[in-house]
Amino acid sequence: MVVWNELAQGMRCIRCGNQYSLQLYPEGCLSCRQEGAPASLTVRYRQISRHARDRLPFSDYPDGGASDTPLVQLPELAERYGIGKVWLKQEGNNPTGSHKDRMSPLVIAHALSEQKHRLVIASSGNAGVSLAYYAHQVGLSCTVIMAGDISSQVRHALTKWGAVLVKTEDSASRWEKMKQLVYEEGYYPATNFAVPPVGSNPFGVQGYKTVAYELAASAPDYVLVPTARGDLLWGIYEGFCELLAIGQIEKMPKLIAVEPFPRLTRVFAGEPYTAQFTGNTSLHSIAGGTVTYQAAAAVDRSGGTAIAVSDQQAIHAQEEARSWGIPLERSAASVIAALDRLASIVSLTEEDTVVLVGTSRGEWIL
Repeated sequence: MVVWNELAQGMRCIRCGNQYSLQLYPEGCLSCRQEGAPASLTVRYRQISRHARDRLPFSDYPDGGASDTPLVQLPELAERYGIGKVWLKQEGNNPTGSHKDRMSPLVIAHALSEQKHRLVIASSGNAGVSLAYYAHQVGLSCTVIMAGDISSQVRHALTKWGAVLVKTEDSASRWEKMKQLVYEEGYYPATNFAVPPVGSNPFGVQGYKTVAYELAASAPDYVLVPTARGDLLWGIYEGFCELLAIGQIEKMPKLIAVEPFPRLTRVFAGEPYTAQFTGNTSLHSIAGGTVTYQAAAAVDRSGGTAIAVSDQQAIHAQEEARSWGIPLERSAASVIAALDRLASIVSLTEEDTVVLVGTSRGEWIL
């Protein structure tokens, strides 16, 4: 059953503020795209409720049990860097093993509200597995478009949940195929396919606000987030904005975007966010040569920064986490490596609290 939240009034561009009706605009703000400055839309609410459920676009939807993931202390890192507290948010404890389980149910909910029965997503890992799982629960078709090869583990999970797999040569052709399915065949899109890109489905991105809600009690000063096009980063930022507005937190945490090679780092040095950025990496979940306005805005507006982490640094961090009994995907482990860099550029103290968002276990045994 899907029930709209009566407080949801429409959509709003996060860049120019233009308002739109309450529906999906797959390529983001129409005005900003015409200007050559593409930007995402977000859901606009009549008021910000004190009840977390009333800050999501649907008041009733098949959520599948995501959220309320563990927040565990890492005393080894706190002692190493002289920080008051270091926490790890274990998003790998979600049903399919990643933070994507916060997005998929709301994507499904909006598709159902629009009476769409065929979903499509561009993914080679976590997002595809998650959407396939939730689509299967409600009897919807899910097509996953992937660029290049995928691991046998991911393939097993996707086929187990009945996903249709489509392979393309590269990311550009993957997005072109997705665009064709959306505009010519009526598929419902879960992720971006526009060039230059915007974020994923804005109804789904709303689900990432719940990470901020769950972090409120820990009062973090810094939150480190593995970042590609910034869906999770923006959702966390927007969630903290709402908590500030209702007085549940006293300050905005600084959001740190962790990337596999300089992209946002170069944007903050003056390059346009619509540019292409080159770099090789094995951190596949946060790979890609593009960034988005939402990613840059979340970092800038929170007073944060971007930190690039090498493959070797992420591998070392992954091994260290494993020694603590914590399984993390290599991309997720990048936040541990990034803390070392953060400590070298910011004067962290015993008064500070740092949260590392461990986005995925890297295991899809469902």
